[in-house]
Amino acid sequence: MEEVGWRLILQPNLEKKMNFTFATLLTGVVWAIWHLPLFFMKGTNQYTWNFFAFAITVIGLSFILAAIYKISGSIWLCILFHAIWNALGESITTESNVLSSLVTTIVMIAVSYLVISLSKRNRKLEAVAMINHQLK
Repeated sequence: MEEVGWRLILQPNLEKKMNFTFATLLTGVVWAIWHLPLFFMKGTNQYTWNFFAFAITVIGLSFILAAIYKISGSIWLCILFHAIWNALGESITTESNVLSSLVTTIVMIAVSYLVISLSKRNRKLEAVAMINHQLK
């Protein structure tokens, strides 16, 4: 249920004060810091992880989730994506390092902007088609 706090409350309120990119980046930083105590608690998955690699990945995820929310308006899709990501992370054990996290995050950010751009383009095309249909 973290997504209610991050995508439904924090992100939209930040976007009232700053653009999408900075709001998403700040949301990702806050989200990463939120998890910081887990890195000091024995018995948690994060205890043995590299926090900086985790934080970089969370920032990338913040962009993907912000794009999902921006396009769909559905917090439930964000919750579902977050749950799937966590489940996959528990199922697939890989060596986490800062470089691989950075590359993954760059790809996630690029995909986020591409999806948002395509969504805006499709909405414009739909609006033009509707106007043309009404003129007939």
